Amino acid sequence: MRHKRSVLGVVFTKIGGLLLFLVILALADIFLAGSTNRYIMAVLAFLNGNLGLIIAYSIFFFLAELFYVFFLPFNLPYPVFNAVGGFLLVVFLFRMLQMIENVTGTSLYPLIALRYFVALLVFFIVLIVGFVKVFIPTPKYYRTRRHKEKEKKTYDYPGWHDIGAEFRGMVMDAIKGVRDSIKKNK
Repeated sequence: MRHKRSVLGVVFTKIGGLLLFLVILALADIFLAGSTNRYIMAVLAFLNGNLGLIIAYSIFFFLAELFYVFFLPFNLPYPVFNAVGGFLLVVFLFRMLQMIENVTGTSLYPLIALRYFVALLVFFIVLIVGFVKVFIPTPKYYRTRRHKEKEKKTYDYPGWHDIGAEFRGMVMDAIKGVRDSIKKNK
C-alpha cells in the first residue's frame, strides 16, 4: 500500500481529523461547562491543558505522512517527523496516566517514573524503523511500467474463505483426534 495515497488525500484526512477533534472539544467545552461530574471536568481540563501538545503531535504525524507519500529522496524527513510525533504522543499518554492517577487516587508512580526513558526508546525505535522502511522498500515500489505490463500474470492466492475452511478443518481434526483418544482410553 505504499504511495497509494495522494498529497491532497493526506492533507484532507489529517487536517480534517484535527479540525473535527477541535470542533468536538469546543462543543464539549460549551455544553459541559456546568457539569458537576468531576471526571468529565477533569478530562476536559486535561484536553484543554494539553491542546498544544495534541496539535503538535498531530502536525508532526501529518508532516510524516505527507513526506511518506513522496519518493526517495524527498521522503527522507518522514522518519524524523514520525519519530518526533511518536515521542510527543508518548509524552501525552504519560500525562494522561498522571491525570488518571490524580483523578482516581491510584498510584502509578513506578510507571510514570519511566516516561522519559520510554519516550526516548519509542523515538529511536520509530526513527530506525522509519529509515529502514525508506531505504528498504517493497520490490513493487521499483518496478517500472514496462515490467508491470510484462507481469500481467494473475496469481491465485487463497482467500479468507479458503483459509477459514482450512482452519475449520484443522480444528475439526484436532477435536476428532481428542475424541478418538478418549474413546480408546474408556
